[in-house]
Amino acid sequence: MIYYVSPYSKLQAVAVSGNKTVNSQEIISDTKLSLGENVWGQYFHRSTYIDRLKKAQPRIETANIHFKGMNEFDLDVTEYKEIALIAKNNQYYPVTENGTVLDEKVANPTKNLPILEEFKDSAKIKELTKQYNQLSSELQKAISEIKYTPRASNKNLIQLNMNDGNQVIVNINNLANQMKYYSQVAKDMDEKGVIDMEVGIFSHPYGSTQETEESGQSEETTESEENADQTNESSEEAETQEAQTPGSSSTNGSSDSNDSSETSQIEDNPSTTPSSLNEN
Repeated sequence: MIYYVSPYSKLQAVAVSGNKTVNSQEIISDTKLSLGENVWGQYFHRSTYIDRLKKAQPRIETANIHFKGMNEFDLDVTEYKEIALIAKNNQYYPVTENGTVLDEKVANPTKNLPILEEFKDSAKIKELTKQYNQLSSELQKAISEIKYTPRASNKNLIQLNMNDGNQVIVNINNLANQMKYYSQVAKDMDEKGVIDMEVGIFSHPYGSTQETEESGQSEETTESEENADQTNESSEEAETQEAQTPGSSSTNGSSDSNDSSETSQIEDNPSTTPSSLNEN
């Protein structure tokens, strides 16, 4: 009974450990732990104080309250790592490993973290961070920018700009699996260019895609011209055949005319037949 009314039953101090970015005094304040109040009552309800802290400080991943001495607490926390910076309205904001965008402006993006561009949907950001966390630290450090580049046929497409000068096109949900092959593909390339991992994996130097498209357009134009020439030749042959058909009629007409001429000659020489009769 004496204990409950003595100073030993009251919370005398709270020590914070494990924090790297969030200020210790802010952490204590956000828990709403009360110095001078019953230590056991607060300890038994420690989950409530931890929930308050994590809601107020999105950087905090875990927190635990332990006794330190008879009437002191040790508040041990771990923080989410920053894995990227997101560009919004010409400002940069930290993105933690759980996909949370912190409301903290970064003056200069000098943390050697990749820059996220054109990401508007928080669900896409969380999906990206889930995949990004599965990459090796070497690959994570090799990425300088990640840009959301959806197409009408593919809403999960992203573009990675690598520190070595290459560019990677890949689906968000395939990022971890496909990027395992990046180092080998990049090593086999003769020059810097694009590694397309959207469907399968293939690479080509910068500029070759446009040249291929122009070549394809040229071939299509040539085929169109050849088809047009063939159509014109067919039309000319058809016209020639039509022109020959009246000519055949003229020949027949000439034959008929000759027959008529011969008949006319017989009629014009009526003396032929009588003369023969007279000789008889």
